[in-house]
Amino acid sequence: MMTQFEFDQAVENWTKAWQKGDPRSCYFLGRLCFEGDGVPKDEAKAVEIWSKVDAFWPKAYWQKRR
Repeated sequence: MMTQFEFDQAVENWTKAWQKGDPRSCYFLGRLCFEGDGVPKDEAKAVEIWSKVDAFWPKAYWQKRR
């Protein structure tokens, strides 16, 4: 189990990585916001974060993964 400090550090690191274009961070941050796990619940923000994945990974990548 993570301490609150460790959790806050993880959120800060994911946020920095997300701002630099890391799509995996989009998933983690979006999930936290959607569920309200350790951060205020905000489903609209989660969708906003998840929608940015398309900007980071071209659609051709997603089509190959399906």
